[in-house]
Amino acid sequence: MRENWEKMTKSFPENGIVHLMGGAESLDTVALENEVREFFAQHPVKQGEMATAQMLEQLGVNVRLRQTESPKLTQHLAPAQEAGSCAKKEEVTSAPKEVMAAPSV
Repeated sequence: MRENWEKMTKSFPENGIVHLMGGAESLDTVALENEVREFFAQHPVKQGEMATAQMLEQLGVNVRLRQTESPKLTQHLAPAQEAGSCAKKEEVTSAPKEVMAAPSV
């Protein structure tokens, strides 16, 4: 979006730009949040002041959610990932002999 902003603003009506910028709320890291905020401060959307404010608010919520929940989610999923890899090995080694045997011709 940043690289093609001028093309986009010439090609789409203002209300179209408002809808396109909504995807920026998924850029949910602190570094990307700062870039998004800086970008829209420098490139205001004429008919989208409220939409920009709402998108930036949702972006902030998403960043905070990621910061607080990522470590918990990683910790919660780590045992399942380890168990999953062990279970897959177990499935292969404990398959019935007729499944593992080569077909007779």
